[in-house]
Amino acid sequence: LAQAEDEVENKLGRWRKGELREYAESIGVAIGVAILLRMFVVEAFKIPSGSMIPTLQVGDHIFVNKMSFGPLIPWTTKRMLPQLPPKRADVIVFEFPENREQDFIKRVIAVPGDRLEVKDGHPILNGWKVPFCNVGTFTYRETSNAPPHRAELDVEFLEDRSYLTLYERSYAGGGEMQGPYFVKPEEVWVLGDNRNNSHDSRGWYEGRGGGVPFQN
Repeated sequence: LAQAEDEVENKLGRWRKGELREYAESIGVAIGVAILLRMFVVEAFKIPSGSMIPTLQVGDHIFVNKMSFGPLIPWTTKRMLPQLPPKRADVIVFEFPENREQDFIKRVIAVPGDRLEVKDGHPILNGWKVPFCNVGTFTYRETSNAPPHRAELDVEFLEDRSYLTLYERSYAGGGEMQGPYFVKPEEVWVLGDNRNNSHDSRGWYEGRGGGVPFQN
C-alpha cells in the first residue's frame, strides 16, 4: 500500500489539487452560481419606504422573481421572452425612469392602450371605476420614531386579483381628480398601495405623469 501511494504521488502528484486550491475553486464556483442566480433568477431587496403599506412594510426583505417577464439577455435591457409583459395588479420592482440607478416597487394599474384617471387615489380605467370596499381603519408608523398615521383601509378588486390599499384620512373625500393619462405601447403605469403617500406614475416628470417602460 505504501509503495502504491508512492507511485501515485510520483506519477500523478503534479495534477493533484492542494487543499488551498480546492477551497478556492469551491468558493469561486459558489460565487459564480450566486452571481448567475442574481442576474437571471432571483434577487433580494429591502423595502425602503412606506409607499406600499399595508402590503409591504418599511424594512421588509423580499425576493424578486426575475423570470416572471422573461429572462434578461446578459448585459442588455432585452428579454428572451418579450411576450410576457406585466399585467394589471402585478407588484413589480423596476428601475425608476427618471433615475435608472434607483429601484422602485409599485403595483401595475394600467397597461398599454389604457386611459387612466385617479379620483381621491382610486383608479378609473377606460371610464370604469375599479371596485373597492372599505374594511376599517389602519394605524402605522413608517419608522419607530415617526408619529402614527391613521388611514382608511380598502380592498381593491382588479382583474381577478384583490389587495389592500390605504388612504390617509386627511385626503379622503377631497374629490381630487388626476388625469386622464394615456398609456403608451411597451409601458405600464403604476401606483403605490399607500395611495396618498406614494411617489408613483402620477407625480413623475414634474407632475405630468409617466409610465414604466418594459425595458426597466
